[in-house]
Amino acid sequence: MTVSELGNRNILINALFIHKKPTGLGIYTDEVVKSLLNLNRELAFLLPESHSRNYQGNFSARFFGVSDIVMPGRSLLNSIARIAWLQLRLPFILKKNSVGVFYSTVPEGMIYTLSGVRQIITIHDFLPLIFWGEYPRMRYYFKYVLPLVIKSSSCIVCVSESTRKDLYKYFPSNSQRVETIYPGVDTDTFKRLSYEEVYQEKLVYGDYVLFVSAVRRYKNLHRLVRAFGKLNHGHVKLLVVGERSGEYYEEVYREVRQMGLEKRVYFLDYVDRQKLVKLYNGAIALIFPSLYEGFGLPLLEAMACGCPVVASDRASIPEVCGDAAVYFDPEDVEDMATKISTVIRNESLRLSMSMKGLERARFFTWKNTARKTMDLLDSMLE
Repeated sequence: MTVSELGNRNILINALFIHKKPTGLGIYTDEVVKSLLNLNRELAFLLPESHSRNYQGNFSARFFGVSDIVMPGRSLLNSIARIAWLQLRLPFILKKNSVGVFYSTVPEGMIYTLSGVRQIITIHDFLPLIFWGEYPRMRYYFKYVLPLVIKSSSCIVCVSESTRKDLYKYFPSNSQRVETIYPGVDTDTFKRLSYEEVYQEKLVYGDYVLFVSAVRRYKNLHRLVRAFGKLNHGHVKLLVVGERSGEYYEEVYREVRQMGLEKRVYFLDYVDRQKLVKLYNGAIALIFPSLYEGFGLPLLEAMACGCPVVASDRASIPEVCGDAAVYFDPEDVEDMATKISTVIRNESLRLSMSMKGLERARFFTWKNTARKTMDLLDSMLE
């Protein structure tokens, strides 16, 4: 598709974070794009060339395929290419097509915007400023580039009130309009299954609790392993769903070996959604010990599947789960072990948590996310 084929759409959406094995930002971007498409509005999207054809069934939208070199990746080249593209190539597209609103599903955008163009960016969290050792490249972006992008934006979307508070904490001089728009959960995918549908997982793993997340230090998996080792429930296993790579993963795995838990802690790596739904349904509980979250999509996914949640009491987590979860201090291994053990032992508590979780998950829908986002975009055109 050429630039001219964008037509007279007034709104252009940056969806470059869609990729093959999405987590956090990738899942959010994919779901927002699909939900906005369901509104049947005339919108235009920037998409990686290798993924644009996946959305071509919607004829009220137009898609501009961008070279895959600007897709998110681990290489420095990807990051530099994408940021440079947004500064140098994107303004040309906006001007040529008389775009009035540029909306980004991530905290990336233009440092300088053209006259008449209103930019909206989405901030999910401030991890690169809080745990900068985990995100050495992004730390510099958040410290030096993001303030300029914020200044040139007409509105900032935050995915939680917790993130909104952090925005004012780290950028106290920010005077832009700020809106909180919650993510959702796909209840057509994440839902309760019958015992027969999860039988294979139960057959392979038996009774288990679940950890679903990228294996990074702030996710606090090392303390969860220590807490798990204190449990007097030898028949229960811990399943870790997350990419098996990096120094922190090696550190956690060494701890598993030192504690003699090799036969009780399973590392499953990245799994697709269909497998993940079955794991949620078969689990005694999702254990979510993170030290910081801007939102925490696995919390919603688990609750939508009727899986009880035992979670950290930090940042946005209580905001997402409400009274549907059992909370612990993520830096207190004893407290963590006690709360997990309580949920494992108490079947009636788990049933209550499951019912509350299902009800809580209904509050967060991608349809609501899309509707509120579209209302915001329309208001920018007024």
